[in-house]
Amino acid sequence: ASLATAQTNEEIQKQLARQESELKRLNAELTELKVTGAMTAADAALETEVNRLSERLAAATSVKSGANQLTFGGLFRSRFVLAESDATGTERSNYNRFTVGTTYDFSKDVTAHLSLTDAYTTGFGGGAHIQVYESWVQMRNLFGATGLHLKHGIQEFVKGTQFQFGNEDWNNGLTWDGHVLDYSNEDVAITGFLFNQTATFTTVDSYVTGLYGTLKSVKDMTIDAYWIRNDLATSDTYGARVGGKIEGIDFNAELALQDANLPDDAMAFEVGIGYLFGKDNKFRGHAQYALLENTYTTTALNLGGDRYGYALSINGFNGSGVGFPAGGLESFKIGASFDPATAWTVSANLLLNDADEDFGADLGWTEINVGVHYRYSDTLTMGLGLGYVMPGDNLIDDIVLGFLEARLSF
Repeated sequence: ASLATAQTNEEIQKQLARQESELKRLNAELTELKVTGAMTAADAALETEVNRLSERLAAATSVKSGANQLTFGGLFRSRFVLAESDATGTERSNYNRFTVGTTYDFSKDVTAHLSLTDAYTTGFGGGAHIQVYESWVQMRNLFGATGLHLKHGIQEFVKGTQFQFGNEDWNNGLTWDGHVLDYSNEDVAITGFLFNQTATFTTVDSYVTGLYGTLKSVKDMTIDAYWIRNDLATSDTYGARVGGKIEGIDFNAELALQDANLPDDAMAFEVGIGYLFGKDNKFRGHAQYALLENTYTTTALNLGGDRYGYALSINGFNGSGVGFPAGGLESFKIGASFDPATAWTVSANLLLNDADEDFGADLGWTEINVGVHYRYSDTLTMGLGLGYVMPGDNLIDDIVLGFLEARLSF
């Protein structure tokens, strides 16, 4: 939604009106003197005053109006989650998130943004944990260089398929405090970033820094390469990704190698392929394989129901003692989705998830999940998801997972 706010200074308007009236009177007097030829050298001061008033009025009318556009936006999400098994009974929770913010364009090259958020579980109170979610200013075409932009402050940072950097939208969001310098043109995009991971500026501050580059000049394909330095984890991550879409086939492959001063360098790998069988109903089949070795530490992996299954996303499952950190995960997924009607999307997935062989624990499960999403309007989407988890040899009962969600974006 947009709102135009008029910041009119009444006194200034009255003063400009008086000056405009005076200018008209003096102009009329000057014109009469010129026509009658009665103008003398002494009357040149009158013409000087007319010119001065004209310049003052012109300057006043060129001042940027205070009635600039404020853009408001936000998100409300309420998700009811359940996890049920013979061992733990039924666990029910309702997770809520509310975020609202405003963006203000000071000029064509300067924009500021502020948003507040509150995430809470029903039954434990809401509204008491409101905090700043994003607070940044962006300067575009920095120093007159076209395509060079600097964003400074607390901000979301999303890259690629969120294998390294995401906003954790499935959960309560994720922002970073720091600086992002972007340069882009038709062929390439390069991003440098520096984020502070600690709350105070001391000699032991730790940072996440790095470079993320994208090659855009290859037809139907995007190629990324990046380096990430994580002071807190004392690791350097080097990675590359290629993705695109060619004649109904979409594909993505990403490899990351991590040097964390350990005996063995860790690796993370994800590859996926999909095919659109029907354009009318958007029937798409897909398969994905991922391996995140035990010692690999993710920067901000967005674990959602559409990546490695509900089991890694819903607290009730992790509370049952089956879930484990993203590092040490091996996952295979095959599934399909289609739109039975204009506003509906149905999806189903089969996941075979296991611990990386070096994890040191016999953890693994098979998950079948189905989801239905209904786009009630341009801003509101309803979602229902159900999952059935078979933990294999972990001596834990089968678990039923589910969620019912309403998501309003404005």
